[in-house]
Amino acid sequence: MSRSRLAADWIVSPVIFLLFLCSWYLQRLSRVDSATRMQYLVGGHNGAGRVNLSRDTVAAALKKARELLQEGYMDVRICTPRGQILLPDEFDKLEA
Repeated sequence: MSRSRLAADWIVSPVIFLLFLCSWYLQRLSRVDSATRMQYLVGGHNGAGRVNLSRDTVAAALKKARELLQEGYMDVRICTPRGQILLPDEFDKLEA
């Protein structure tokens, strides 16, 4: 193998490794960010079983909870990021 070929391999390999390492790190950061994001949890049950869903905003959580109520789900609740559980007659507390 020629000396110039070895030099090219020596330069290219670290560059490829560095690109791989950067992409891995960025993926890891995005996973940590999404895992630490606070979410509203919406749940309820019907005759077929229970459903538990997460929503990022108050508006989205209220919308989904009201949809579940319209579809006949029972025991619909919203759990806030702080752990407060709200029943349908308390949903207006989130809107204020």
